[in-house]
Amino acid sequence: MANSKPEQRGPCHTAIAVSRCTLLDLPDPTRLRDIRAVKLLIWFRSRAVSVNQTFTNRDDGFGMPDYRRPPRSTRPVFFTVCLAQRGSTALLDHLTILRAAVRDTLADRPLESIAWVVLPDHLHAIWRLPIDDMNYSQRWGRIKARFSRDARRAGLIPPPPRPGFQPRKGELGIWQQRFWEHHCRDAQDLERHLHYCWLDPVRHGHVERPADWAASSIHRDIRLGRIAADWFGNDVPGRFGEAA
Repeated sequence: MANSKPEQRGPCHTAIAVSRCTLLDLPDPTRLRDIRAVKLLIWFRSRAVSVNQTFTNRDDGFGMPDYRRPPRSTRPVFFTVCLAQRGSTALLDHLTILRAAVRDTLADRPLESIAWVVLPDHLHAIWRLPIDDMNYSQRWGRIKARFSRDARRAGLIPPPPRPGFQPRKGELGIWQQRFWEHHCRDAQDLERHLHYCWLDPVRHGHVERPADWAASSIHRDIRLGRIAADWFGNDVPGRFGEAA
């Protein structure tokens, strides 16, 4: 006599690895008696939404930015890092402390520094990281932490907490938690971002010529003969993370 007991199916209809299950493979939750299978179904659906958002929310003006990072490579990376309080002058007021924080961090985690420019409340940098140590988030975290600690000891008062701000352990709220990053696609893209670094003090009205701004790596490039002392390029259109 044939066994009339209904077929027992697991969380996925396919008998292969769970990682290959899709939403179409999963049964109707109303037919599931095992609460663990229901939880697994909810988890798969949440993951599907997350993956879909990652691939569809492009930075094209119609959605949230696409934060996917390219595969490991030695392409230069452009950064914009901002203080939490826009309009602050803390970076220039404590420029020596910032330089020491950068120097100590990069002594432990070396890289090629292509460009730097420091403005009152934000900075830009272009780094080329070694292929065996490309964790720039940790480097920025250490730079921020060292600057916050030493600048506070020197008298910097952290700004009042922002609505909705959730400080991480040891965080003083001096910096924005996120930063802007852009992986330069080719030599032309790198040149655009390099020129942006040199021109940013002029764009903000701090000086009339790029070489007049002291806190800029343009002086190193002038000294090395990479650029003329009277260089003054055209403004560079595009998004460079000023509101990171």
